Amino acid sequence: MRRFSLLFLALAGCGDPLVGPSYVGTPELEVRGVVRQAGSRIPSAHGPLKLSVFWIGAAGGGGGAVEQEARLESGIAEYSMKLFDAPTSEASGFTSLMPDSPLALGVIALYADKNDNGRLDLSTDLLIGASAQHLVVFAGRAIAAESPAAALLGSLGPGYHVVQHDRASTCHFVDAAHCAPEGGLVEVVQPSTVALTLWQFPEEVVVPAPALSAGTIWSLTP
Repeated sequence: MRRFSLLFLALAGCGDPLVGPSYVGTPELEVRGVVRQAGSRIPSAHGPLKLSVFWIGAAGGGGGAVEQEARLESGIAEYSMKLFDAPTSEASGFTSLMPDSPLALGVIALYADKNDNGRLDLSTDLLIGASAQHLVVFAGRAIAAESPAAALLGSLGPGYHVVQHDRASTCHFVDAAHCAPEGGLVEVVQPSTVALTLWQFPEEVVVPAPALSAGTIWSLTP
């Protein structure tokens, strides 16, 4: 229990948020949620922690969050994260679903940046937890009912959204490209509340893998 408490104290002191060049002072999206412990022990020798959005299919991997903020509130295991800008063009990997406008999907991930390069690298960093049932979505324009993206996301307005997997996923983040398709996604009404699940080992971290065509969002070719 003491090691679990130490983890949250480290999460509360993640450092100064990063602000992109188009920062205007008002968050485009604010996500709040609870932190759940899946195993009996959370590793304590993890070093500084980073909470970010891992953009699926993004060129160059993770670290796509423009701004992030994590803290404890009222002594309860909670966090909050703010995004102040649209994702970069490299984060918008779903051109086959929305060829004329950016479309980005991502999971919220907590990890220790072991190689200190400012981005999630599964070969060297220590992945500790992720949003097991939720995805962050950014659409450059409204998703119409006839759009290919609507088959996955439904009709959405432009900007940021939070969507929820309609079932408990069994897809592990470290092997997500090979996960079997599982169900679909539904939009979460604001304010967004996202559970962040922490695991003892990186290979246990679970993420959503909704069905899309013959595979999942993780196996779609951008």
